[in-house]
Amino acid sequence: MRFLIVNLLATALLFIGASTASAMSLTSSSPDAGPELAVGDQVTITVSLDTEGTDGITLLSVSINVDAEFLEYRGDLSSATTYLLYQAGKAGGPYLTAAANPPELRFATDNQVNMDFTATDLLVGTGVVEGYSEVSPTVLVPGGQLAILVFDVIGTPPNSGITSASLSISQAGNVIAGPGTTGTASLGPDLDFQVPEPGIASLSLAALLTVGALRTRSRRAE
Repeated sequence: MRFLIVNLLATALLFIGASTASAMSLTSSSPDAGPELAVGDQVTITVSLDTEGTDGITLLSVSINVDAEFLEYRGDLSSATTYLLYQAGKAGGPYLTAAANPPELRFATDNQVNMDFTATDLLVGTGVVEGYSEVSPTVLVPGGQLAILVFDVIGTPPNSGITSASLSISQAGNVIAGPGTTGTASLGPDLDFQVPEPGIASLSLAALLTVGALRTRSRRAE
Protein backbone atom coordinates (compact mmCIF):
# COMPACT_ATOMS: atom_id res chain seq x y z
CA MET A 1 0.00 0.00 0.00
CA ARG A 2 2.85 2.39 0.79
CA PHE A 3 4.34 1.68 -2.65
CA LEU A 4 1.02 2.67 -4.20
CA ILE A 5 0.96 5.94 -2.24
CA VAL A 6 4.46 6.83 -3.48
CA ASN A 7 3.47 6.18 -7.11
CA LEU A 8 0.32 8.24 -6.75
CA LEU A 9 2.33 11.04 -5.19
CA ALA A 10 4.55 11.29 -8.25
CA THR A 11 1.47 12.07 -10.33
CA ALA A 12 -0.16 14.41 -7.82
CA LEU A 13 2.93 16.57 -7.28
CA LEU A 14 2.68 17.79 -10.87
CA PHE A 15 -0.27 19.93 -9.84
CA ILE A 16 0.92 21.55 -6.64
CA GLY A 17 2.70 24.51 -8.24
CA ALA A 18 -0.49 26.10 -9.58
CA SER A 19 -2.26 26.10 -6.23
CA THR A 20 -3.35 29.29 -4.49
CA ALA A 21 -5.84 27.86 -1.99
CA SER A 22 -5.49 28.46 1.74
CA ALA A 23 -3.99 25.79 3.97
CA MET A 24 -6.32 23.29 5.58
CA SER A 25 -6.23 22.44 9.28
CA LEU A 26 -5.71 19.16 11.11
CA THR A 27 -6.53 18.66 14.77
CA SER A 28 -6.38 15.89 17.35
CA SER A 29 -8.41 15.48 20.50
CA SER A 30 -8.67 13.00 23.34
CA PRO A 31 -10.92 12.66 26.40
CA ASP A 32 -7.92 11.05 28.13
CA ALA A 33 -5.60 14.06 27.86
CA GLY A 34 -5.02 15.84 31.17
CA PRO A 35 -6.39 13.47 33.83
CA GLU A 36 -3.90 11.15 35.50
CA LEU A 37 -3.63 7.73 33.86
CA ALA A 38 -2.11 4.46 34.97
CA VAL A 39 -0.22 1.68 33.23
CA GLY A 40 -2.85 -0.59 31.73
CA ASP A 41 -5.23 2.24 30.82
CA GLN A 42 -6.13 3.01 27.22
CA VAL A 43 -5.89 6.34 25.40
CA THR A 44 -8.17 7.27 22.49
CA ILE A 45 -7.18 9.97 20.00
CA THR A 46 -9.49 11.35 17.30
CA VAL A 47 -7.87 13.09 14.31
CA SER A 48 -9.99 15.47 12.23
CA LEU A 49 -9.69 17.48 9.00
CA ASP A 50 -11.09 20.91 8.18
CA THR A 51 -10.52 21.86 4.53
CA GLU A 52 -10.65 25.58 5.41
CA GLY A 53 -11.99 26.14 1.88
CA THR A 54 -9.38 23.92 0.18
CA ASP A 55 -10.50 21.65 -2.66
CA GLY A 56 -8.67 19.40 -5.12
CA ILE A 57 -7.00 17.19 -2.50
CA THR A 58 -5.56 14.11 -4.20
CA LEU A 59 -3.37 12.72 -1.42
CA LEU A 60 -3.47 13.28 2.31
CA SER A 61 -1.16 11.53 4.76
CA VAL A 62 -0.92 12.78 8.34
CA SER A 63 0.65 11.01 11.29
CA ILE A 64 0.27 10.86 15.04
CA ASN A 65 3.64 10.43 16.73
CA VAL A 66 4.01 9.10 20.26
CA ASP A 67 6.72 7.86 22.61
CA ALA A 68 6.48 4.10 22.04
CA GLU A 69 8.09 3.45 25.42
CA PHE A 70 4.90 4.65 27.05
CA LEU A 71 2.10 4.38 24.46
CA GLU A 72 1.59 1.23 22.37
CA TYR A 73 -0.60 1.43 19.25
CA ARG A 74 -3.63 -0.87 19.12
CA GLY A 75 -4.52 -1.17 15.46
CA ASP A 76 -7.06 -3.87 16.26
CA LEU A 77 -9.12 -1.29 18.18
CA SER A 78 -8.55 1.65 15.82
CA SER A 79 -10.38 2.73 12.67
CA ALA A 80 -10.22 5.16 9.74
CA THR A 81 -13.21 6.92 8.21
CA THR A 82 -14.05 5.09 4.98
CA TYR A 83 -14.82 8.17 2.86
CA LEU A 84 -14.71 11.97 3.16
CA LEU A 85 -15.92 14.94 1.06
CA TYR A 86 -18.27 12.90 -1.10
CA GLN A 87 -20.86 14.74 -3.18
CA ALA A 88 -23.41 12.83 -5.22
CA GLY A 89 -23.58 13.27 -8.97
CA LYS A 90 -24.52 11.27 -12.05
CA ALA A 91 -21.46 9.09 -11.60
CA GLY A 92 -20.78 10.11 -8.02
CA GLY A 93 -18.33 12.88 -7.25
CA PRO A 94 -14.67 12.29 -6.36
CA TYR A 95 -13.91 11.91 -2.67
CA LEU A 96 -11.16 10.88 -0.26
CA THR A 97 -10.99 7.24 0.72
CA ALA A 98 -8.83 5.61 3.39
CA ALA A 99 -5.84 3.73 1.97
CA ALA A 100 -5.72 1.54 5.08
CA ASN A 101 -8.39 0.79 7.67
CA PRO A 102 -7.34 0.67 10.43
CA PRO A 103 -4.44 3.14 10.02
CA GLU A 104 -1.03 1.48 10.11
CA LEU A 105 2.28 2.04 11.82
CA ARG A 106 4.80 3.31 9.30
CA PHE A 107 7.14 0.56 8.17
CA ALA A 108 9.98 -0.12 10.63
CA THR A 109 8.56 2.23 13.30
CA ASP A 110 6.62 1.63 16.49
CA ASN A 111 5.69 5.24 17.22
CA GLN A 112 4.36 6.77 13.95
CA VAL A 113 0.78 5.99 12.95
CA ASN A 114 0.03 7.21 9.42
CA MET A 115 -3.50 8.05 8.31
CA ASP A 116 -3.44 7.84 4.50
CA PHE A 117 -6.20 8.99 2.15
CA THR A 118 -6.35 9.10 -1.65
CA ALA A 119 -8.88 10.75 -3.97
CA THR A 120 -10.99 8.54 -6.20
CA ASP A 121 -10.05 10.92 -9.03
CA LEU A 122 -6.32 11.68 -8.92
CA LEU A 123 -6.54 14.35 -11.63
CA VAL A 124 -9.42 16.40 -10.21
CA GLY A 125 -8.90 15.55 -6.55
CA THR A 126 -11.79 16.02 -4.16
CA GLY A 127 -13.17 18.86 -6.27
CA VAL A 128 -15.17 20.35 -3.37
CA VAL A 129 -14.52 22.07 -0.05
CA GLU A 130 -17.22 20.15 1.81
CA GLY A 131 -19.11 16.92 1.37
CA TYR A 132 -20.60 13.89 3.06
CA SER A 133 -18.64 11.26 4.98
CA GLU A 134 -19.10 7.93 6.67
CA VAL A 135 -19.69 9.73 9.97
CA SER A 136 -21.79 12.51 8.37
CA PRO A 137 -23.84 10.80 5.64
CA THR A 138 -26.64 13.39 5.54
CA VAL A 139 -24.96 16.70 6.41
CA LEU A 140 -22.33 18.46 4.29
CA VAL A 141 -19.19 19.16 6.33
CA PRO A 142 -15.73 20.57 5.46
CA GLY A 143 -13.89 17.33 6.16
CA GLY A 144 -14.57 15.72 9.50
CA GLN A 145 -13.15 12.77 11.38
CA LEU A 146 -10.18 11.05 9.74
CA ALA A 147 -9.52 8.33 12.29
CA ILE A 148 -9.89 7.11 15.84
CA LEU A 149 -6.64 5.72 17.25
CA VAL A 150 -6.31 3.66 20.42
CA PHE A 151 -3.15 3.20 22.49
CA ASP A 152 -2.32 1.14 25.57
CA VAL A 153 -0.45 2.90 28.39
CA ILE A 154 2.53 0.60 28.89
CA GLY A 155 5.08 2.69 30.79
CA THR A 156 5.77 5.96 32.51
CA PRO A 157 8.11 8.77 31.46
CA PRO A 158 10.85 9.74 33.92
CA ASN A 159 10.75 12.95 35.95
CA SER A 160 7.87 14.86 34.37
CA GLY A 161 5.18 12.19 34.37
CA ILE A 162 3.98 13.58 31.01
CA THR A 163 4.03 11.93 27.60
CA SER A 164 2.77 13.59 24.43
CA ALA A 165 1.16 12.70 21.11
CA SER A 166 1.78 15.10 18.24
CA LEU A 167 0.38 15.56 14.74
CA SER A 168 2.77 15.80 11.78
CA ILE A 169 2.62 16.30 8.03
CA SER A 170 6.40 16.23 7.64
CA GLN A 171 7.33 12.75 8.90
CA ALA A 172 8.42 10.07 6.43
CA GLY A 173 5.51 9.12 4.19
CA ASN A 174 3.42 12.19 5.04
CA VAL A 175 2.11 14.34 2.20
CA ILE A 176 -0.64 16.75 1.20
CA ALA A 177 -0.97 17.04 -2.57
CA GLY A 178 -3.36 18.04 -5.31
CA PRO A 179 -4.24 20.72 -7.87
CA GLY A 180 -6.21 22.72 -5.28
CA THR A 181 -3.86 22.49 -2.31
CA THR A 182 -0.85 24.34 -0.99
CA GLY A 183 0.69 21.16 0.35
CA THR A 184 0.57 22.56 3.88
CA ALA A 185 -1.79 22.54 6.85
CA SER A 186 -2.06 24.11 10.26
CA LEU A 187 -1.77 21.56 13.07
CA GLY A 188 -3.51 21.48 16.42
CA PRO A 189 -1.45 21.49 19.65
CA ASP A 190 0.16 18.38 21.10
CA LEU A 191 -1.89 16.18 23.41
CA ASP A 192 -0.33 15.61 26.84
CA PHE A 193 -1.05 12.52 28.91
CA GLN A 194 -0.13 12.31 32.58
CA VAL A 195 1.00 9.02 34.05
CA PRO A 196 2.20 8.62 37.67
CA GLU A 197 5.93 8.16 37.88
CA PRO A 198 7.12 4.75 39.10
CA GLY A 199 8.76 6.32 42.13
CA ILE A 200 5.64 8.23 43.14
CA ALA A 201 3.40 5.22 42.60
CA SER A 202 5.71 3.03 44.71
CA LEU A 203 5.88 5.63 47.47
CA SER A 204 2.11 5.99 47.51
CA LEU A 205 1.64 2.22 47.78
CA ALA A 206 4.29 1.98 50.49
CA ALA A 207 2.61 4.80 52.41
CA LEU A 208 -0.77 3.07 52.26
CA LEU A 209 0.72 -0.22 53.41
CA THR A 210 2.52 1.53 56.27
CA VAL A 211 -0.64 3.29 57.42
CA GLY A 212 -2.55 0.03 57.23
CA ALA A 213 0.08 -1.78 59.29
CA LEU A 214 0.13 0.96 61.95
CA ARG A 215 -3.65 0.87 62.24
CA THR A 216 -3.58 -2.92 62.65
CA ARG A 217 -0.95 -2.70 65.39
CA SER A 218 -2.88 0.05 67.12
CA ARG A 219 -6.05 -2.04 67.20
CA ARG A 220 -4.15 -5.04 68.56
CA ALA A 221 -2.59 -2.89 71.28
CA GLU A 222 -6.03 -1.77 72.41
